[in-house]
Amino acid sequence: MAGTLVPSREVHRLVKAERIDFYDFPASVFDHIKRQYLGDKIKDHSDIDAVDAIHRCFSLARLYGAKMFVDELIPVKGQLAEDTHDFIYKGRRGEVEDINAKYVERVGVPEWDRVYASCNAGILEVKAQRISFWKKNVMQTPKEKRLSALGSLRDSDCIGYMILHKAGCFKNDDEDHVRWVVYESVIKGGRFQRGIIPRSTRFSFRVGTGDTGTTVRKMSGHLYCQQNGRTVVCAHVAIRTLLSSLLPERDVSYRKISELAGFEGGEMDTKQIIKVFNAFGFAVHVWSNRRKSGKDRSGVPIYHCLYSGIESGGGGLLGFDVKKPAEKTCRDKKEEEAGQRKRKAQPCRHIIPLFGHTFNKHIWVNEASGYYFIEDSGAAKSYVSDNWVSTFLGHDDNIGPNIYIPRFYVERFAVSSVFSIVPHRFEIYKRCNLNKVYLPGVKAEQVAVDWLLGIVLAKLEGWKVENIVNNDWIERLRIALTARQKNGVSDSHVARVVLRSVFLSRSQYRAKLLADQDAAGQCESKLVVDGVLRKQKVPTYIWMVEFSLPHLFPVNERKLGEIVLSAQAGDHPETRGVLFVRLPSRYLIPNLVDGTAPLAAQSCLEQASQIISHMPCFRFAGAKRVG
Repeated sequence: MAGTLVPSREVHRLVKAERIDFYDFPASVFDHIKRQYLGDKIKDHSDIDAVDAIHRCFSLARLYGAKMFVDELIPVKGQLAEDTHDFIYKGRRGEVEDINAKYVERVGVPEWDRVYASCNAGILEVKAQRISFWKKNVMQTPKEKRLSALGSLRDSDCIGYMILHKAGCFKNDDEDHVRWVVYESVIKGGRFQRGIIPRSTRFSFRVGTGDTGTTVRKMSGHLYCQQNGRTVVCAHVAIRTLLSSLLPERDVSYRKISELAGFEGGEMDTKQIIKVFNAFGFAVHVWSNRRKSGKDRSGVPIYHCLYSGIESGGGGLLGFDVKKPAEKTCRDKKEEEAGQRKRKAQPCRHIIPLFGHTFNKHIWVNEASGYYFIEDSGAAKSYVSDNWVSTFLGHDDNIGPNIYIPRFYVERFAVSSVFSIVPHRFEIYKRCNLNKVYLPGVKAEQVAVDWLLGIVLAKLEGWKVENIVNNDWIERLRIALTARQKNGVSDSHVARVVLRSVFLSRSQYRAKLLADQDAAGQCESKLVVDGVLRKQKVPTYIWMVEFSLPHLFPVNERKLGEIVLSAQAGDHPETRGVLFVRLPSRYLIPNLVDGTAPLAAQSCLEQASQIISHMPCFRFAGAKRVG
């Protein structure tokens, strides 16, 4: 790294260690964790709960084959020092001035130097450790040569790392506040359950104490981090996890998040979370249940909203009510001891980031709903692709990283809010509501199924009568759209097609369409693709709603075509949003008049396509499969 400029948001990962220790990975880490992070001050189970995340990181490392871990004492610098400074001095402005005046005489001293000055005065305790996990063991190497032996290992031999942080003010803090937290961690995903992570980020971190044998390692994954209970709440760490995968800087400080949100303590609300993402140019689609009764919450497509954000690469946030009494603060305990009036406990809420999912090809739900559980509503319906999702992948700052959450585990009436993040950055205009300009994925699918059962089906029926198009997949799609499931009581129209929406840029869609082959080995013509995109003036960002058949999508992950909508459809996506429909052997192109799409099949133009069969469903180039 000599002679190169270290990104400001990675300083804390790339600092050289002050001390380094090598350990064989033990059969059990309980003793090590108790000795290093708990000591002898275990009062009750809450003390043990405080290191759950550390336990989880060690357990994942063992699961993925760790033979050794390296423990380094590192200086508190960069972003870590910034957040440490805020944690220690929050609400103590006068005290900060006294400490700085007494122990730091220079003006403009960096925050980490002020922290160290206070530590030397015996007022503060600040420690930071960097721990990395390795598949290969260098403990057999002589002690003086271990660092060089570690430097010879490859990045692929590293399972992950974590930075642990401990900070507190002995003069004012309750002892419970001075505890270890996982400031950040990246652990490689395992192969014990099949899943898909649309987007992951490469993080750099250093291992070593000096220039000799010191190496900078790269690790792909999603950043895990933990709240500190004072300046950082669960919303901070959830936002940081998603933004670290979306921003080119690969991180954002908690101070910046608080500043953008206008956060001054307590719980971060929905509007504040939206403000942070919007400030970086990301649109957010939110479904909030906080003002709805449990009955009203049942109709909200919670998990479909999350799935849409995850499949598009932006991820999502799941907020829910916590079913337990609110924890007592130090102030509550002191008031009770003094015999003062007991304050009423406030309801607890929590929020976690989600960025991937596992996919079960053999799940029963979609087919069974057509045979046994038909709704007598008469409304047009289709299958949704997230019905094959078993679990969502994410982090929980209380429990640990890389957790698998069953799709319906958090009951609908307990969900307080769901955030679906649009993964592309947009230019922000002062008078523009970013979240209303861009169409949600759920709405895009609603428009798509209406088009399939309306204009597209009418066109297919016309081709059938006139015997114009001779394509087996066109006929199979027509039959699927006209399928009716009967149970002797109701006769509900259930379109036997599977829909999946993905948010893309125009260039991503074009590149994928030109690169893929259909089942017959055919590729699309560059001339045809560019002609359609140019004619319809396809904007920079689009929703691509793929449609497939129940026996084609889950097992083979293939599709028959897609409906392409403008992501900036405004208030009338039904008439202004649909740009074109790609079918096997044909494009249906709305003949736009004053920017308005037709509502009749006769108004659609046709364009021949060289793709005559099914194609692979879209996957991002950097998509990672787990298992």
